[in-house]
Amino acid sequence: AAGPEFGRNADQLRVVQPPDLLPGDIDANLGAPWIPGSDIEAFAAELFRVDPKSITIGHLKKDAVWSVDAGFSAEKSVAATSEFCTARANANWLLELALNMKTPVIYDTIRGDHGEERVANQEETLAAREKQKLIKERFRAWVFADPERTERLVRIYNDTYNNLRPRLFDGSHLEFDGMNQTISLRPHQKNAIWRAMSSGNTLLAHAVGAGKTFTMAATGVKLKQAGLINKPMYVVPNHMLEQFAREFMQLYPNARLLVASKEDMSRERRKHLTAKIASGNWDGIIVTHSSFERIGMSNEYQQQFLQNQIQQYSDLLVEAASSDSTRRHRNLIKN
Repeated sequence: AAGPEFGRNADQLRVVQPPDLLPGDIDANLGAPWIPGSDIEAFAAELFRVDPKSITIGHLKKDAVWSVDAGFSAEKSVAATSEFCTARANANWLLELALNMKTPVIYDTIRGDHGEERVANQEETLAAREKQKLIKERFRAWVFADPERTERLVRIYNDTYNNLRPRLFDGSHLEFDGMNQTISLRPHQKNAIWRAMSSGNTLLAHAVGAGKTFTMAATGVKLKQAGLINKPMYVVPNHMLEQFAREFMQLYPNARLLVASKEDMSRERRKHLTAKIASGNWDGIIVTHSSFERIGMSNEYQQQFLQNQIQQYSDLLVEAASSDSTRRHRNLIKN
């Protein structure tokens, strides 16, 4: 929609729009997903002093996998076989590892009484990593050296990542029915609860002692009271089961809690526990990480999940077949 009646909205959006980041504020490293493969190809061609057509860069964005398909001239160029390589680490391989955020390890094969064994060669590995470090440094010096490329990449980065204004959540209006009246939640806890209620998922990246247990307990109760969920489940570290349950009851003395112990997850009692979870009107279900892992998913859900995964990769193959992807890049998808 457009028109003069929306002018006020547009003005307010301009006020809160984040300012563009400058090149010095952006980490542009090899393997950054926002840098186009064509720029990596241009860098590799300049680094190895070969024609850009002799190097093809593939990028499988879904799995964050990069591939380097180097032609004969790129494989055998002076720079690739001397300046940026070692006797046992080709420069194109080092570039591909850098794009995939990996470091090289050189192995020796040792034959002994019990067969062959691969052992890391520390000296060769260190030499290969030094060459890879040199490639990374060259890229950082190259990426923003050209004004046109700098302007284009900075625009891509800002449009892709610097386009959100974090929402501020104010939970001061919340009331907590059934909560222990001797306990008052702090403002940051109320804000976190309101954020969870508004957003659907929330990371409580609070420091130790900031009251995360109370925040989680109150969030679950408020979500249930608001009709947004039926029964909250809390999956806690194994050693915190009793502590979490105790603090929950301290905050909500009349809460109906189901605390699943290790014994409840035994083979004999597991079905009984899941039946209680499904049929009970619980204010909170508390289980440990290891117990939660034992609760299996239905066959129907697993089959649907696998079918969705297969369909996604089938779509990727179709997309790769219709583009200029290299055979090596298509093999990455198949594998």
